[in-house]
Amino acid sequence: MSCGCGCGGGCGCDPLRPPAPDVTNPPGQPALAWRVAPHSHALARMRAALADPGLPAGVRAVAGQDADDPMLALLDAAAVMTDVVSFYTERIAQEAYLRTATELTSVRHLAGMIGYQPRPGVAAAVDIAFDVEDAPGAPPEVDVPAGTPVQSVPGQGELPQTFETGADLRAYAVWNAIPGATAGPQEIDFATDAIWLRGTALGVRAGDGVLVVGAERRRYGRTPVHSRAAADRRRDDERWDFRIVTAVEEGPPGLAGWTRLALAERIGWRRSTPLTAEEGVQVHAFATRTNLFGWNAPMAGLLAGNDPPPPGITNGEWDDIGNPFPPGNPHPADVVEVDGDHPRMVPGSWLLLERPDYRELYAVEAADPAGGSRFGVSGRTTRLRVDITENLDTFGRRDTLVRGESRPLPAAERPLVEPVGGRRLTLAATDPPLPTGRRVVVTGFPPGGPPADPLVAAATAPPLAETAVVLACTVAADGRTMTVDLDRDLILSYDPRGLRVRGNVAPASHGETVVQPLGSGDPTLAFQRMRTRRGPLTHVRDDSPAGARSTLEVRVDGVRWDPVPALDTAGPHDRVHTERLDDEGLATVTTGDGRHGARLPGGVENVVATYRVGVGAAGAVRAGQLSILPRRPYGVRAAANPGPARDWADPEQLDAARSHAPLRIRTLDRAVSVADHEDFAAGFAGVTLARADDVWDGREQVVVVSALGAAAGGGAAPAGPELVAALRAALVAARDPGTRLAVLAGETVPFGLHVDLAHDPAYPRADVESAVRAALAAAYTPPALGFATGVVASRALVTVRAVPGVRACTLPRLAAPPGAAAVDLLAALPGRFAGTLRPAQVLTLTDLTIGVMS
Repeated sequence: MSCGCGCGGGCGCDPLRPPAPDVTNPPGQPALAWRVAPHSHALARMRAALADPGLPAGVRAVAGQDADDPMLALLDAAAVMTDVVSFYTERIAQEAYLRTATELTSVRHLAGMIGYQPRPGVAAAVDIAFDVEDAPGAPPEVDVPAGTPVQSVPGQGELPQTFETGADLRAYAVWNAIPGATAGPQEIDFATDAIWLRGTALGVRAGDGVLVVGAERRRYGRTPVHSRAAADRRRDDERWDFRIVTAVEEGPPGLAGWTRLALAERIGWRRSTPLTAEEGVQVHAFATRTNLFGWNAPMAGLLAGNDPPPPGITNGEWDDIGNPFPPGNPHPADVVEVDGDHPRMVPGSWLLLERPDYRELYAVEAADPAGGSRFGVSGRTTRLRVDITENLDTFGRRDTLVRGESRPLPAAERPLVEPVGGRRLTLAATDPPLPTGRRVVVTGFPPGGPPADPLVAAATAPPLAETAVVLACTVAADGRTMTVDLDRDLILSYDPRGLRVRGNVAPASHGETVVQPLGSGDPTLAFQRMRTRRGPLTHVRDDSPAGARSTLEVRVDGVRWDPVPALDTAGPHDRVHTERLDDEGLATVTTGDGRHGARLPGGVENVVATYRVGVGAAGAVRAGQLSILPRRPYGVRAAANPGPARDWADPEQLDAARSHAPLRIRTLDRAVSVADHEDFAAGFAGVTLARADDVWDGREQVVVVSALGAAAGGGAAPAGPELVAALRAALVAARDPGTRLAVLAGETVPFGLHVDLAHDPAYPRADVESAVRAALAAAYTPPALGFATGVVASRALVTVRAVPGVRACTLPRLAAPPGAAAVDLLAALPGRFAGTLRPAQVLTLTDLTIGVMS
């Protein structure tokens, strides 16, 4: 019987007939409930229809038969059919909505309705450094044309990848690897406690003395006495230091060819009046230690009675023994009589007179060998005329030590051991010098240098590398070094001993060039389509709103046809085409119909495509992996990539396309609000995670956009310089210029996590720990963890406990950086001003340890 409502008994009004399943779909669900006729419900409803009281008794009897009854078997088959139809109806409904679609093709078509195409991916970028042959007779410069291929040496489980240079390069042999300056001027000033000498076996030993003196002291000695008042006020006569060497270290680790002298006292007198040499500072060593003539004269009482003096010896001579420079001295007041013959005490050298409590320095102006017989002794002497007479009368013959035969030491330079950074480098001079605008790669090792063992160095200390552009290059006056100013501060710090600048550098991108005849044009066909045979099609970095551009070039009869997003706005004679990628990265080229775009002219194989193949993570080569030159340019010896590939992006997958497609409607390729900047950046090719903040820098509001790029293994890493530059250019073109903009590479903050857990014995311990690691890595690394998002220990506890096989666990202990004190909460900061504009931070789990719960 009918219930009278017109539903046929399926609405639930009739208690004998089961109602149809109640299907509801609240908003925000990841899947639709659309299966209105599953097998069990369909079969039950058909049985109920047969059991209708208004039907004959024989028919009603069939409703209660078992499933092996032919009639019921027919109904069961019909129920299976309705179940299949219901299943596919539900699947079709799923694919009709962006949120619930499970096929990338469905998302591609849905997004295309609003003008959005899933991002095709971006080819990895890298810098190729070429080495020009520098053997005798080789040309000093060579040309490396754009498009030069360089192939990688694949590792285990990898395929060879081809990169091609993107610009012409003129390379010079002298720019292959320009070494950094390993020595710089040595400044010996107040508080210096050690002096560096270039060379070894210089004849200086511990206990010797060294003299530090400059042009001030020598100039003072040549100043006329009547005009010394001004010089004396400057105390130029005291601008020298004599120090005893306490230790001599020849060839310290990593500094072969250098000698370090440790001094017993620091240079200078006192901080308020240092009295150190400043002009033309030199370091001298004294080869001779001797005495004044008469130092060994016998006491007068040993020769005769104490009074009067022995015959032939006057009282004045006895006084002269105690004071070599008394009034009425037979020698000039500026002559020092040194015991012995010293031919190397020459004019221009220094003489130091030393007594236990005082020292004085004199410059030798004349030296005469002589002899003497006085004070009861005789022997050879050297008479030295000195530049000044100050304090000569304070030195006695018996207690004065004379240091002479000074010789200069190579102390003008010192080894550079401080880490190199910033934007100014000092390099060995080259001819020609590096020109302005030259792209270079700075390579080297972290401070401390590589390990001494080459095998250990290769395994644990790979070279560092980063790219910059030369703004200016100035060669020093001596022609030995040149100063290079870069366009930006170096991100890393380098040990000066291994610093090299590669000057023959060309930018390159992943992808191998392919020339393919697409087919023959047929003017009778509207919207003629042709397909490439190889993929994935390479897209390279661009500053358009999409962030990438295709490398596909289509020529018909040798004439280029330009790509357009759609043909609806094209005129009947416009030589244009559209490109659409499938899930395999193959491109379909579609031309017009004569109204919206021109038709293809007739011909045989007259449509030719030139494109490149390769994109995404396949091109994430490691440093030094590119080294094979399939077409070696003349004069090029080798090629390599000093740094790893960067700024690549895989083709957009389902989840990313589903979330990015609505951003096209929200921004319409414009950035007005702060949120628009974030949405625009999030949809930019190669950006894995983005955030925009409104920051006050003390003078004005600044929109700070922080971005992360792709990383090997599917994670995220700070955006590279090319990605940052392209994103900034695209934003500048899409926004109001009234507000200041800063696009920065996001800052990743590593943290560690320790948790002890007990596992279910039914599960292998290793499998449980592996699953816990995978769950934590998926939850606490970007892009799963967003910018300025904190990590709470209790949330990590829930993540661990949700893993099958975990019976119990302790509260995880967090630490940032790894190894620091444990905390329960870690915070990440948004974009901010901290002296300079700083990007937003994102926490990333880098150190995970799992213990056994007792």
